[in-house]
Amino acid sequence: MTGYILDVLPLELIIRILAFVGYRDLVTCSQVCRLLHTVVEQNALLQYTIELAISGMQNGPPSAMGHANRLTALRNSQTAWNKLQWTGTKDIPLLQGNLYELSGGIFVQSNHLGGLEFRRLPSHYRGIDEHVWSLDLPDVDLRDFALDPAQDLLVLIARPLLRAGVRNARMEISIHLRSLTTGEEHPLATKPPILLHDVDLRAAILSFMVQVHSDHVAVHFISHGTAPSELVVWNWKTGLILL
Repeated sequence: MTGYILDVLPLELIIRILAFVGYRDLVTCSQVCRLLHTVVEQNALLQYTIELAISGMQNGPPSAMGHANRLTALRNSQTAWNKLQWTGTKDIPLLQGNLYELSGGIFVQSNHLGGLEFRRLPSHYRGIDEHVWSLDLPDVDLRDFALDPAQDLLVLIARPLLRAGVRNARMEISIHLRSLTTGEEHPLATKPPILLHDVDLRAAILSFMVQVHSDHVAVHFISHGTAPSELVVWNWKTGLILL
């Protein structure tokens, strides 16, 4: 056989093979020869794979929307963000609580009863409808919170409590791991689904910065007193302290 194997393979088979390749390798393949460059540039599935990764987004669940339509929707969404061209606006009133967070397209506010009000923001290009729900938290004296919608994870930081009977005065802070949608214990969290941390009483005035990434929850306990601030990182699925 003379020539290259790409010259004899059916185009459909080449596309099927490239569909199993990651976006970085697709970009590399497109630089190998004119044939692969044309295939990658003109095929909706392959372009969708590349542009989805570049945008930092994930593919949605299976539906009647094909790859060509998904690619068009992705490009329209990215163009709208780049040019700040909104498809619509809506005023959302602030509640009487003093806590709020926006993450993964979900806006959350605390209310005057100590619970949380959730609003999934709609997206025209991604086909996402607005959804509103609330969670009562009678068992948590809420001080701060964070969320990771991709993992259905809600991290609740309770107000510090003075530990009775401790020789050197310490305050205990409990961090509750809940389901974002139900408010119940997160099924993948450590058992019991509570992380505990003691802080010096001199850190009587505290603020918090919470970050969630994959299996890790990082909490920066920021002291506004004479005690030093602390950073603690847990594996929230095992309860182990990593840092």
